[in-house]
Amino acid sequence: MSEYAGNRKKSLTALFGEQPKSTLLGGLKRPTVGKPFKKPLQRQSELHKRLLRVHPIDSLLMGAAGGEAFVESARQQALGHGFTKAADVHNYLDLMVLFGHRFDSDPQLAWVGPALGRKSMTVLFDSALTYLDVISGETGDLYIKALLRARRCSSASLVDKVCGSAGELGTLLSSLHPEKHRVVRAQVPALFTLAQALTAKHSKGVRALYPVLMFLLGSHFESDPRYAWAADILQDSGSSELIRYKRLHEEALSRLRFALRSRGGLESLLEEVG
Repeated sequence: MSEYAGNRKKSLTALFGEQPKSTLLGGLKRPTVGKPFKKPLQRQSELHKRLLRVHPIDSLLMGAAGGEAFVESARQQALGHGFTKAADVHNYLDLMVLFGHRFDSDPQLAWVGPALGRKSMTVLFDSALTYLDVISGETGDLYIKALLRARRCSSASLVDKVCGSAGELGTLLSSLHPEKHRVVRAQVPALFTLAQALTAKHSKGVRALYPVLMFLLGSHFESDPRYAWAADILQDSGSSELIRYKRLHEEALSRLRFALRSRGGLESLLEEVG
């Protein structure tokens, strides 16, 4: 997981450096920004090399096919938003790793739309830093604590329980990550509405696990190439809904354990979350 201890008033080049420490679930920290490129937009293969170099844990967990799909999605979205410079496409890829492959339309991230409207990667990254400072903290511990609290939740509380309202969902999310909930409280109704629309394809209700994963991984995690396992499980028509969600919970915990093993200093955090 990247560490941020810089001054946002410094230049982006001084603030950010490529540090291959990000993880699938623990990457919500310092965005990595490369030095400006003068050559034309790089090919997808070169973007894939960046993914392997800067985000090795994420790359490992999403696999070769998932990595290729993720990189292509980043390239297409960056171009769609008017970012054609190679450095900007690189940076867009990093933001996707941090916030999810559809972070540009995630209802939790109210700051993204206005930032994208400025057509400036500098503005977008400055907005990202401001947001990360609040929800993740200087060392990323706030987000790690949220993951540890989610790991502590029982299967019954996430799999068997169906959220009936945005208020009920907000209470749950606040118990997992109070710092982030304070920032996105106004967006929780939109998050709940989106969860209803997305789960309607394969579920009879919004089981708590689904919006929790949206909250922690990005609102469109099910269609994110990084989490192809989630789509495979949820769309398995040969299993009952309850079995699918139990499998989803088990797989999410398995991948969370892998991601957390890449980060040290968890003992003190475990004591803090109880």
